[in-house]
Amino acid sequence: QRGLGLDTVDDSEPDPDVWLDPLTRGSLMHGLYATIMREIRDRQETPDPARHGARLRELGLAALAAHRARVPPPSDAVHEREERELLNDLALFLKFEAEDRGERTPIGFEVGFGGATEGEALGRREPIAIDLGDGLRFKLRGRIDRLDRLADGTYEAVDYKTGGAFLPGGLEATFAGGRQLQHALYALVAAELLRETDPQARVVGSYYFPTR
Repeated sequence: QRGLGLDTVDDSEPDPDVWLDPLTRGSLMHGLYATIMREIRDRQETPDPARHGARLRELGLAALAAHRARVPPPSDAVHEREERELLNDLALFLKFEAEDRGERTPIGFEVGFGGATEGEALGRREPIAIDLGDGLRFKLRGRIDRLDRLADGTYEAVDYKTGGAFLPGGLEATFAGGRQLQHALYALVAAELLRETDPQARVVGSYYFPTR
């Protein structure tokens, strides 16, 4: 296990009933969310299942086909089931977005810091330094799934959770005794990214569960 000085070898057999492991599925969905929402933003439109559903489905099928070319599914039945589930979740995401209009305005998607910015205006190639006071500082690099501006002017750093809803300490826990900090750290990062355009930006962090 990295970080503990131990090396482990995963010699388990692939699950014959699974094609998209959670990491792969999550990565695909994050990319699809960003692509469709950037298209909607750049056209100055609002999310609408009737208008954008076919396009998101097209993007989803293309992403699955590209993945299938690299990693063949264990069977046609598994492929069909997981394709159906992923497309259903994409449709659900678009439904949620359409219902949320007026409450929030997304302004950034997959906003990178300390790496590639993918054309996002708020992204930075340099890591972000977090100042804890008393001379304590550390640098972070990563990617904020999404940054929204809320109706009251507050910003929200949103972290998509496309797997289960079982976070350390449960959904009712804010920081789970220091084990659940991603939303808080990313809110601090977002405040730094926004400093040039909005020096007084108030940022909160949240987890967003957009799948069934």
